[in-house]
Amino acid sequence: MVANSAPDAAVPASAQYTTTVTGTDTFDETGTYRLGEHTFQVTTFGTGKSEPSGMDGYQRGAVSWRIFEEATGASGIVTSNIEIDEATGTADDRHIVRLYLP
Repeated sequence: MVANSAPDAAVPASAQYTTTVTGTDTFDETGTYRLGEHTFQVTTFGTGKSEPSGMDGYQRGAVSWRIFEEATGASGIVTSNIEIDEATGTADDRHIVRLYLP
């Protein structure tokens, strides 16, 4: 099977969500995800996971979100890879988005 791949596209994205800790190293998130001019509802796809990064003072983690925009019916999955500075609480968060348009 051959898969086609679109080139990387820089589209402004931001997320606002509430994180619920569900275990010592697991979490769930709900909220909104803004991609360009579109706003999507966010729910955790599975469970988020965090762990020590191997660098003192930093945690790393990953989570996937289901996203859905009611106005257009567009949906998809966002995968987020996170690094957290424990001293400041600052997170460096990188996303990969797979979006399905109706």
